[in-house]
Amino acid sequence: MRFRKSMISGLCLLLVGTAAMMGACSSKKDGNINDSDKSINTTTAANEPVAGNEGNQAESGDSENTADITKFDINVSYKDKQLNTVYDETAATKIQLSDSGIQVSDSGAVVQGNTVTITKAETYIISGSVSDGQVIVDSSEEGYVWLVLDNVSITSQNSSAIYVKSADNTLITLPEGTKNEVTDGKDYVFEGEETSLNAAIYSKDDLFINGTGSLTVTGNYNHGIQSKDDLVIISGNITVHSAGDGIVGKDSVVIREAVITVEAGGDGIKSTNAVQDKGYIYLDNPNITITAANDGIQAETCMVIEDGIYDIITGGGSGNASTKDNGEFNHGWGNWGGGRPGMREDMEPDSNNDTVSDSAKGIKAGVDITINGGVFTCDTSDDAIHSNNSITINKGTMTMASGDDGIHSDTILTIYGGEIEITKSYEGIESANIYVNDGTITLTASDDGINAAGGSDGSAINGRPGQNSFSGAGDYEMVFNGGTVLIYADGDGLDSNGKIIINGGTLWIEGPEDGGNAAVDYETGLEINGGTLFAAGSAGMAEAPTGGRQCSVMINFDSVFQGETKVTVRDSEGTGILDYTPGRSWQSVIFSSPDLQKSNTYDILTNEELYTSVKLSDMVTTIGVSGGMNGGMRNPGGMREHPDNREEGIREFPDGRNRETEGGV
Repeated sequence: MRFRKSMISGLCLLLVGTAAMMGACSSKKDGNINDSDKSINTTTAANEPVAGNEGNQAESGDSENTADITKFDINVSYKDKQLNTVYDETAATKIQLSDSGIQVSDSGAVVQGNTVTITKAETYIISGSVSDGQVIVDSSEEGYVWLVLDNVSITSQNSSAIYVKSADNTLITLPEGTKNEVTDGKDYVFEGEETSLNAAIYSKDDLFINGTGSLTVTGNYNHGIQSKDDLVIISGNITVHSAGDGIVGKDSVVIREAVITVEAGGDGIKSTNAVQDKGYIYLDNPNITITAANDGIQAETCMVIEDGIYDIITGGGSGNASTKDNGEFNHGWGNWGGGRPGMREDMEPDSNNDTVSDSAKGIKAGVDITINGGVFTCDTSDDAIHSNNSITINKGTMTMASGDDGIHSDTILTIYGGEIEITKSYEGIESANIYVNDGTITLTASDDGINAAGGSDGSAINGRPGQNSFSGAGDYEMVFNGGTVLIYADGDGLDSNGKIIINGGTLWIEGPEDGGNAAVDYETGLEINGGTLFAAGSAGMAEAPTGGRQCSVMINFDSVFQGETKVTVRDSEGTGILDYTPGRSWQSVIFSSPDLQKSNTYDILTNEELYTSVKLSDMVTTIGVSGGMNGGMRNPGGMREHPDNREEGIREFPDGRNRETEGGV
């Protein structure tokens, strides 16, 4: 928006550019797997270096511990043992749960009351049910403690139902056709120094889950499933209901081909460790459905999404927006409550390095998000996709409705492909530096369509909760090298606090109807070197291109045209160059095409009727009067002589008013 730049000019400048690129570091998942476990399937997400996040301020409620963490590669290897769901029933220890007494067939587990404690790294088949009991894993042996859940129901009234206190690795298998339930109580009773338990399934060490059966986890106290190390879900049909977060891994969360449904009073899925090479999330073709009061999927550091299906609703959805339908700020927005309705008043929200985020974003990371594929449907109160540093979108099909930004990154956003549709947003796409290389983007924004501005995002601007702290003009850029972009914006269509460069692609922009914004708005220039651009909007703040290797034209008409008025550009032989019908009213158009040639004359038609003709006297030709901040009041230029008025230097608009001409700009 135009007024933003005067409001924020006093803020400190965050200089971000490609010159500040950082080298990526390698991060390999260490599941404490024995060397004898052969890797049979390795997936590597090798990310390109990205701009640094020096001075990056994390938004209100986010962790502020990621400023020194750089983007790193995520290398995930699945071991034989993790993938294996076939077990030897005859050699396994049988654990039969019952309120009348727990039965154990071997010495690898001991029973005390309704609690069974597993002490050896062996295979255990658990069946039956207990209404107030607990399964504890406390093994000092190397190898896997393998828990096979065979139609089991475990409920603990005052603690975690499954508690991995100590183990090299713990594997939970859900056999085909089984239905399993794990539930904790609303109030925990802690003994001694053991006060960290926080989830229905709680593990202090690496936890793996596989199988094709189902598991329903109800976290009444706080979280559903939590690991204080790595959490790897290979497969299974898992449903989580939680008062706090649904699924939490400290060092990492890796989900392969599981079907997961989460209903959470906090975040849906998250990692929490703000340490270089840790705190990441890797999603390898799962099917995930999340309804969360806070964030849907949150990585404390980096997130890589290879493929999969994602259906995410956060914070009540986009209907709970930062602005009301009449444009007024929704002052109640942003109070998502920290996502801990089940937390005790005396519990520190960041104990054990857990973080609490008072935001309701769909997909979020502290350092980087890389999307290599997938189908995404997001309906979010806060940003649909958000990174405190960088985002790279390579492929994917995305349909998003946001109560704030559609896609936001603080420093750099690069789009190489995919189909992106943002049906509702405050600002559609926002970052300090934006690069669109390919793909299809369609977006609707109640403010700016695509905005290049520097600083960190606290979600919104102008006094709303968590307002942006963007700086003014700086070394920011918005570059289009390819792709197809269609923008419907009530604010500026394209808005850069630096420069805009169009080298290729096709851009159709339906900009603002009010005179306080423009279809294209920039601080330091609009350079067009290729591609196709058509931008229509109000004339009050209209700015013409400033140069480039391809001809461009801005026309500010003498009257406002209503929506559905077709605009056509033809050459002198009647060949069509551009053809577009804006759906909203407009008075100014900017267009550029490889077919425009300097010194040639072109006809401009509205609803197939000749409005005027334009001779391109320079690389940029401007006609009509605008109140643009950079261009000032512009004189009409490049207009063909009226056949009945051939005095040199006199041109005539269709309403008969004559004005002097000075050629193109």
